[in-house]
Amino acid sequence: MRQGIAHRWQPVVWLSARRIALTCLLGCVLHGPQAWASNSAALLQGLPADETTQSLVLAIKADPQQAGSWLDLAVLLCQNGQDNSALPLLAHIEKTFDPPAGIREVIRLLRVGGCERPGARGKALRLAGSAQRGYDSNVNQGASSALFELGSAFPNVVVELTPDFLPRGDHFTQLDASSSWAAPDGSHQLGLQARFKRHDQLKAQDVGIVSGVADRTWDCQQAQCRVSGVLSFVTLGSRAFQTEASLQAGWQRPLGPEPSSQTLALEATLSRQRFATQPSFDAWLAQVRGSWRVPLAHWLPAADGADHLLLSTGYGVDVPSAGRPGGRREVRLLGVSGSLDLSSRLTPGLVGEWSLQRQWTHESQAYSPGLIDATRRPQLSTLALAAVQTLDRNNRLRLELRRSLQRDTVSLFSYAGHTISLSWQWQDDF
Repeated sequence: MRQGIAHRWQPVVWLSARRIALTCLLGCVLHGPQAWASNSAALLQGLPADETTQSLVLAIKADPQQAGSWLDLAVLLCQNGQDNSALPLLAHIEKTFDPPAGIREVIRLLRVGGCERPGARGKALRLAGSAQRGYDSNVNQGASSALFELGSAFPNVVVELTPDFLPRGDHFTQLDASSSWAAPDGSHQLGLQARFKRHDQLKAQDVGIVSGVADRTWDCQQAQCRVSGVLSFVTLGSRAFQTEASLQAGWQRPLGPEPSSQTLALEATLSRQRFATQPSFDAWLAQVRGSWRVPLAHWLPAADGADHLLLSTGYGVDVPSAGRPGGRREVRLLGVSGSLDLSSRLTPGLVGEWSLQRQWTHESQAYSPGLIDATRRPQLSTLALAAVQTLDRNNRLRLELRRSLQRDTVSLFSYAGHTISLSWQWQDDF
């Protein structure tokens, strides 16, 4: 097998070869050798005439029950940029040989990540972009209740909120673009990212973000370590809003040799935020997050190697530089997300994704004594469902539905809303 995409999975491929061969032999007995020969001939027509490809073709024709040769040929065609020939072979392997989880993970990465173009390995520049159209039912995070009781300075006074403080829905268009340059060994990376979100009516809620990233990655014993620096500029309503500089340190370690093994990850971030028009909101933020990726195949033998759960937790402290309402904040996170490869269940290239996250925030003092006497304790829950359809090596579509619900001790900040969006995503290496 040639080095490249499949080289990392070579131990998995050959450890699983005997099981696939037995499955293949059973298929030949059930369907008959004539059916096998007919299917093989159709799949092997029109392939490149180079020596390596044709040697694998001859091996398959001599013994079409050898699944290892089929996989070698599919990977070779992928590495040479022959998507139209490689993808049917991958589908044939899944349908005919019933491969184990490790092989299905190899197939998923080839299919979802896209076959390599000749010479793609080692390319330094990656460009990516997306265009999204959607609807947000509560763009301004308007209060769920139209009535609000004032604090001790105004006893027994209940006011009715104006429309600006109530939920306002609008359609939006969002454009994203990014570029990254990586060293040949992948140890250093520089990136530039931009996002522009525009609403049809609520122009004051338009958002623009431009970020620069510098990243350094290295192997540390049996894990991978990373240090990153990020500088971001944010506009709100076409005006300067926020500047943020952050330093991140990350650690990630797989808990097994196979691509479908469990993975542990830790990340620490220190950030400095400055607000252009509200300097009292300037703050230092320190965050620690951890995650545990668990393939579903560990619990459900019928699951594909790509199917997984990701459990995450985190803790953060937000310390203001001046007299911000509410004072110091402590934030706790708990989340679970998952991915389900639906290629063999519904249609090739289709992946389902979902996530559920809960965030608890505690402020250290009353929000605004006399006007709002309560100390805020917001609890934010977010549920997201998405379907991602890969079209080819560069393009995919994403349909997402997101629901957010916040409950707060100050009713003015309790809100609910949902968004639905469809996006086209593209990326390529140069």
